Amino acid sequence: MAKNVDLGPEDKWSRYEVLSWLNDMLQTEFTQVDQLCSGACFCQLMDWLFPGSVNMSKVKFQSQDKADFLQNYSLLQAGFRKIGVTKSVPVEELTKGKFSANFTFLKWFRKFFQANLNGQVYNPVEARHGQEIATASLNSPQSSTVLRKINNAGKGKEDSESDLDLHEKKNVTYDPQWQETFKWVKPSTVGDTYAYCTVCDVNVDVLHSGSLSLKYHQQCRKHRTAAKTPSSNGKQVDSFTCSELMLRFLKNHCLPAQANKLSLHTARHVLGLQYPEEISSASKQIPYCVYLYGQVVLGEESEEGNSAWVVLLGFFDEKAAKYRIRILDVFQCVDSDDSVAKSLVDTLESFDITLSNMVAFYVEDRDETSAKVAAKLKELNPKVVALGGLYDLANSACHSGVMALSGEVQDLIGNIYEHYSSCCTKNDNLKGLFAGVGGLDSSVHSLTSNCKNFCIVIHRVLEMWKDLISHFTLCSENDNKAKLLCSQLENPKLRVTFMFLDLGLRPLNAFNDRLESREGSARADLVQILREASGLLRSYASSFLRPQAVVRFLKERDPAILDNQKLYLPCSELSLGGPAVEDYLSEKEAELGDSLKAFQDDCMAFYKALTTCVADGLPLSDGILRTMSQLLSPEGRLKVTGKAVVDLGVQFGLSATPEASAQLRDEFLEYQLVEEGDGEKNGANGHPDITSNSLLSPSLEQHWSSVLRTTGQDSAFRKLMLSLLALPCPPLEAEKVFTQAVENGDMDQLDDSLAESNNTKVLDLTNDDTSSELASSKLSPIRNGRRKKATKMVDLSDSVKPCTVRLQKITSKTEINKDGSMVFVEDDVVWTSPSQKGTIRGIYGWESSLRQKPQARTVFQAGSGTWDKPQNLQKDKKAEVGKKDLSVSNISTPSPKSAKRPQKYQKAL
Repeated sequence: MAKNVDLGPEDKWSRYEVLSWLNDMLQTEFTQVDQLCSGACFCQLMDWLFPGSVNMSKVKFQSQDKADFLQNYSLLQAGFRKIGVTKSVPVEELTKGKFSANFTFLKWFRKFFQANLNGQVYNPVEARHGQEIATASLNSPQSSTVLRKINNAGKGKEDSESDLDLHEKKNVTYDPQWQETFKWVKPSTVGDTYAYCTVCDVNVDVLHSGSLSLKYHQQCRKHRTAAKTPSSNGKQVDSFTCSELMLRFLKNHCLPAQANKLSLHTARHVLGLQYPEEISSASKQIPYCVYLYGQVVLGEESEEGNSAWVVLLGFFDEKAAKYRIRILDVFQCVDSDDSVAKSLVDTLESFDITLSNMVAFYVEDRDETSAKVAAKLKELNPKVVALGGLYDLANSACHSGVMALSGEVQDLIGNIYEHYSSCCTKNDNLKGLFAGVGGLDSSVHSLTSNCKNFCIVIHRVLEMWKDLISHFTLCSENDNKAKLLCSQLENPKLRVTFMFLDLGLRPLNAFNDRLESREGSARADLVQILREASGLLRSYASSFLRPQAVVRFLKERDPAILDNQKLYLPCSELSLGGPAVEDYLSEKEAELGDSLKAFQDDCMAFYKALTTCVADGLPLSDGILRTMSQLLSPEGRLKVTGKAVVDLGVQFGLSATPEASAQLRDEFLEYQLVEEGDGEKNGANGHPDITSNSLLSPSLEQHWSSVLRTTGQDSAFRKLMLSLLALPCPPLEAEKVFTQAVENGDMDQLDDSLAESNNTKVLDLTNDDTSSELASSKLSPIRNGRRKKATKMVDLSDSVKPCTVRLQKITSKTEINKDGSMVFVEDDVVWTSPSQKGTIRGIYGWESSLRQKPQARTVFQAGSGTWDKPQNLQKDKKAEVGKKDLSVSNISTPSPKSAKRPQKYQKAL
């Protein structure tokens, strides 16, 4: 429940203080108090203090009308009621933008926020999905007058009066007879008060002017230009079709949160202007990976067909040196896993996707579905690799290993959490035990399915073990639960089991951290993931198996090896967690007694279950994973042998015959020799040495892009590397993958007149070309009224050399010749002047003149790629001075005091 507050005499903040506080908290740019009348900022402050109290998906951050204001305040009042806030919200005064009401409510909210803030971590920009909170501006008579002046700018008196008469007419709806006059007009899906232009792909507002609006639109510059173009946008949109499920998916997951509508024009740019031919063509030429995401929400929960399955394709684009993910299709959710697999295959076949080039697939968080899909796809392509288990390996292995132990660990954590959640304790350490750890409300056993959270809880319990004993000892004598907890905490076998888990799960936790970390490019992270995955199975197998058995198991993956107790290590050599566990066992040997043997059996069962799960989760063998990691890395190419590459080719179906194997081995050895030669020439890694004046070394994607460009289209080594580069790698969360897919579309080529907020362009009544374009421009992001398009960096390091700036000090001195004349020397240039008055340069003479000799500059000649030497301007000047035979008389440099005072300005009569 919230802590209620009231404003008092001591709460004297100025409006600048509270606005500055609000801008710092929410990262906004409010300048006036009445700009807060939309209520969006108050809703976000509530979400900060009490997460879930306000439905942030319904908050209108870009609201500019009173209806949206009322919706925001209704959400705020609902949040107040939910957490027990008794403060009444003066909605009427706030929505009108009154200064006193908004200022008082903002001061109260600051005091309320400070009273209820308990260290919650919150990112306001991420919480509102990157949207800016618009500064609300209510329509005033003054703004209406200004708007009317802008609309009437450039019009004559008769035009202005005719516009005023049009506003007095009744509302006009779409008339089908307009199609006889305007061949490009069709009914609009927005409503009866709009007409759709098939040439410009815009919806024209005909509410007030009817056919006159269509005439004005026909005369605008944009329509005339589009009508002259043979491949106009209208024809492209007419030929483009998109399913209703796809449109709903694009609207909810591929557009900004404030977007309300989606046109076919926008959908085409999101999917790509060459969709789906471009994806189908790529699948025929290069290897690819299939992504499958289930239960993707398409709308409100009450809507029919609320969720669906989304199919995407990923492949490596060697020309762009980039991994691309593209949206393929969306199909309705089905009941059984077999139906999902069948629908996926039907989708791939309907889009003419070449199944023989599919090298891998990824299904998100559905083991049973992944198994069914794998079985179905392997019928079509036996060499396809399922990589879903690799990225969930840490969680599944942690759960299997802990469940193999006795249930004492889960029981202790569950009892502590039950006591913590049911009792009001003042023990700060106990409060911090479960801080930031989720998944305990439904079931304690579900905690073991999250490796990271489970390791955190295990480590915290060990750190405060003695404090927990002291806390539960001081509890009431009638509290049987506290007595049970004391007896559990005093059990030495349970404590040593916690110590064993804390150390035994560290390799899994480190691998999980690798999956979540982003140290470089995605392909570079994949190299590290494959490398650590290959060592994970070896690490756990060697913890309880003899060395010979470890080698056999890594090669054969035979489960019978794990069941053969003769291949186990003796109890004295079993890895129990390190010196800390060994010391504790020696100290408590007398108390443990027979429990020591049970503890060793638990450790053996833990290692066996965890190793089995890791072996099942790894899609490929230990040697194949290690070869993939070394081959992808330019630094590890010399560690790979020709036989290892052939084995890898067999795994991906590229070495089916001896001739194919020989070709793959020869092409790989040629790559090694070429890279080794470049390495001796340029540096240790085959690239030029990096100095302070050179560019950074190329990324892994850029390296392989340059290598693949030199190989033939039929090269087996080329196809092998494209197969490895097509493998999926984190981040694999649904929304992040969808975002990558949108970036790989053609949204950057979307016409500037398409509005991102509602993706429906509405043209106002005007005969000004620029006004019609302005009315349909994008709302966000914009700069100077136009959308800022993405640009590509061009590497000019090979053609342009670094520029140097030469600075030269200008020196001046005055000399007197033998004849008494004065000569002024400036930077080795001689200046002379006759003695007559009025011929001295400047009011204070040459010495103070603004005229200076230009400095020598380095001249760059465009297109030549070379730098010319600086031209010697001094010789030319001296030669020019030497040719002149000027009579030099006695002159003196006048001082500022002897200068003539400027005459005062006199107005002409």
